[in-house]
Amino acid sequence: MQFEKETVLPRSELTSLKWIILISGVIAVFAVLVVSIYLHIALEREAVQNWREQNLPLAKALAGRIDQKIEKAAATLRLVAGLPQFRQPLNPDNIEQAIGGVAESFEQEKRQILERLRKENADLSLLFLLTANGDHYLAQPFDAQRGVRKYNMSDRAYFRETLRTGSTVVSDSFVGADGRLIVVINTPIKNSRDEITAHLGGVFYLDHVAKLIQRIDIVAFDELFLLDRKGGLVGHSNQQWLIPDQREAFRKRPEMGELLAVSAPDDIVETSYRVIKDPDGGSVRHAFTVPLASGWRMVALRDRSSLLSSVQARSNAITATTALILLNLAGFGLAFVNSVGKRWRQAETALIAAKRQLENEVEVRTHELIASHEQIELLLASTGAGIFGIDLQGSCTFCNIACVETLGYPSDRDLLGKHLFDIIHHCHSDGTPYERDSSPILAAVHSEKKVYREHEVFCTADGECMPVEYRAYPMRLHDKVVGAVVTFNDISARINAQQAQADSDARFHSLFTRSNDAIFLLNPQTGHYLDANKAAEKLTGRSVDELITLTTSDVCPAGASERRNRVQEIEATCDMGEVIYLRPDGTARTAQLSVVPLADGLVFGIAHDITEQIASKQALMQREAHLRALSEAAFEAIFISEEGVCLGQNPAAEKLFGYSLAEVLGRSILEWVARQSRELVRQNILDGCTEPY
Repeated sequence: MQFEKETVLPRSELTSLKWIILISGVIAVFAVLVVSIYLHIALEREAVQNWREQNLPLAKALAGRIDQKIEKAAATLRLVAGLPQFRQPLNPDNIEQAIGGVAESFEQEKRQILERLRKENADLSLLFLLTANGDHYLAQPFDAQRGVRKYNMSDRAYFRETLRTGSTVVSDSFVGADGRLIVVINTPIKNSRDEITAHLGGVFYLDHVAKLIQRIDIVAFDELFLLDRKGGLVGHSNQQWLIPDQREAFRKRPEMGELLAVSAPDDIVETSYRVIKDPDGGSVRHAFTVPLASGWRMVALRDRSSLLSSVQARSNAITATTALILLNLAGFGLAFVNSVGKRWRQAETALIAAKRQLENEVEVRTHELIASHEQIELLLASTGAGIFGIDLQGSCTFCNIACVETLGYPSDRDLLGKHLFDIIHHCHSDGTPYERDSSPILAAVHSEKKVYREHEVFCTADGECMPVEYRAYPMRLHDKVVGAVVTFNDISARINAQQAQADSDARFHSLFTRSNDAIFLLNPQTGHYLDANKAAEKLTGRSVDELITLTTSDVCPAGASERRNRVQEIEATCDMGEVIYLRPDGTARTAQLSVVPLADGLVFGIAHDITEQIASKQALMQREAHLRALSEAAFEAIFISEEGVCLGQNPAAEKLFGYSLAEVLGRSILEWVARQSRELVRQNILDGCTEPY
């Protein structure tokens, strides 16, 4: 019961609500007026904008059709001007001024071509040829030539423009001798050196263009007309304006002054749109001005009142509907106040309960968020990789302990809020700095793709360059990139290890290539040679390219199978003894072979060539045997000594002095010499004297 009493809304509050509803109704009426005015303006703008967007392509298409008609005639003249018959030089000596050019019997081939062209192209009423200096050479039909009153055309604007540009020119409009509105299309005729030798021209009746405009029934435009470069009327959707007396009156229309004052024809390079107001406060017109390739302009006009006629009805209907809706809402609002009072307290109680529940949920979610944040902080602090984040501008938003310590900063306060380049001075691996806008890390933000660099350079707090490996990933919030997170590692130890390995490889390669001993890389399973050095080529008499196609059985067949079986079992460097290598020329070399097993199952064979040593040893043994035979057969006493110490003697010496070989070894030979002769003998021994004394 107590709860029901609390749900009753006090009378004063109900009265206040009624006043609120009443005041809201007044405001709503005022709002209807404002909205209706705004809506009317907005609809007018929309109608004008739609008319512009929908009819601009149409105006361009109409101008294109007119351009095509004139360009067709110009292209036909250019085609004829390129024919061999017209590229032949003209003969000015045959010109008779009395008949406006050469006689009808001359240049029959040219006249026939021009006559056929005139019949096939009804837009060209007259075709003519001028010499290079502008003299009238011929015209077709011939009757028009005889009526020529001006003999030289070099002062014509189209003639001078053709000389200046070297291309086809369309003149401004003018009234011809027959009273019809025409333009002249003038095309240069050039020789092989690109010099103008003559001019081919055609008279183009503009009433054909006017008829083309009049045939276009376009409800989107009130008027369509064509102006030449001087602003002269060339064609109009209303035939009355093309009457000679009316053309000047058309030019004096108020809107024409503003249209012609917009810009010079040469300045109009693209379609323009303009709102033209009558200076006398009359009508307002919307106009498209479309430039043609000939320098002319096509103008499309639409009166604003006809354009907006449909908008007023829509505006009134929407305004009335809005007013009705607001009035109904005001009535419903007054009725609604009575029911609101009864439910006010209930809603307030429910709102308080919902608020408490929401606060409890927020508190729980806050604790969960704090726990999640602490877990993330723990993960960031525990990882050994440096991690930092940047926003869209490249400023640091967070960093972990490893990042701070690796870069050598006292605390994260020295990094937060600073730009990426102010922290790490980002560089290429060769030390060349990145431009601020070309950093691959910022590319992770701008291109929304992850970036990985195996080796680049970060600068630490003390300015030292530190090689790093890093990855940059775009950070997204609600599918929108808000920054990037970068993880990096100091790879100084890895770089040093790689450099040490490279130095070791370089030293090994130098040893491999420069060694005087032959070095082979072999597969012990098959006996195939995989690589060899220059000394190996010299030992085997074969190039490396040839060796890698052979096996040990091909190069040193003696004992090859036994050595291969033995090599497969060794685990350390093994001396394989002497090996004989057969060379392609039939000779053989003997080498002392050692085998070094490698971790990948291959072996190095190191062969020291001892062929010369063996030969020297054998020669020495032969010489020793020869000397021994000579000394034993000699009758003289012979001692062999080194620096006066006896190393041997022959039987004659043993018989002469009575000492055995064992007794004389190691003793001075001077002991067998009389005292008075010892110095002489000693000196001769030291001098290496071989003469008797």
